[in-house]
Amino acid sequence: MKLKIYISLLLACLYATANAQKAASSQKNSLRAPANIKIDGKLNEWDNKLQAYSSHTQFYYTLSNDDRYLYLSVQATKQEIIDRITQGGITLTINKSDKKKDPEGVRITYPVTDGYLSVKIENAPRIKTSDSTPATALDSFVNAVNIQIQQKAKMIKVAGIKGVDSVVSVYNLDGIKAACAIDHELHFNYELAVSVKDLGLDIQNPVKFAYQVMINEKGSNMITKFSSDGVHKSITVFLIAPDNPNLDGQAATDFWGEYTLAK
Repeated sequence: MKLKIYISLLLACLYATANAQKAASSQKNSLRAPANIKIDGKLNEWDNKLQAYSSHTQFYYTLSNDDRYLYLSVQATKQEIIDRITQGGITLTINKSDKKKDPEGVRITYPVTDGYLSVKIENAPRIKTSDSTPATALDSFVNAVNIQIQQKAKMIKVAGIKGVDSVVSVYNLDGIKAACAIDHELHFNYELAVSVKDLGLDIQNPVKFAYQVMINEKGSNMITKFSSDGVHKSITVFLIAPDNPNLDGQAATDFWGEYTLAK
């Protein structure tokens, strides 16, 4: 039994590696988002095939836009990378100046979690084609994990957008959308949309801008609440180094690119 599980894991790793080798190392061109794009943690509109695979962050990604939004779509297949995303969040930085250092840049971080979020795809039941029971068990596993994600990953951290709070709900009305979920292939899918207008960009007059995609240090995306006077007030605090033995403080990893809105 252990040998079969090991072989299954090995084949999955080889499949992910082969796909990574086929994908471009970075996205070269601007891309119009599919007309049916929806921020729901699913990548059906992309047919689960994203534009590039970054060796720095070790996930697939696509940057795209329509007339209203700039979209970041990410798919992670490795357990260690999923751990880093759920426990550190991904930050998308947009620098309209086209420079890596821009004091007026916009930074969006998601997920910001309410406590510790662990998504262990390695615990998923294995499927045999001759047996329908494991398939049902996999459905239950995926549903349970996605419910946990919905309960924990409810916040977005924002910096650089005038009039928008530093922390907003995923149900905000500020022109920022975000969702993540696992699918039945046990891929972790991440979607983020930010209003083009809020980024200071103009679809009618597109200009080249610099962007950065970063997986943050583990634990930097968590929040906790406590009573400030022991009785009444509640304060939200970002934890930089939470006391959790599962968080190893691994340094952030990132990549930079350039993009011009596709008309």
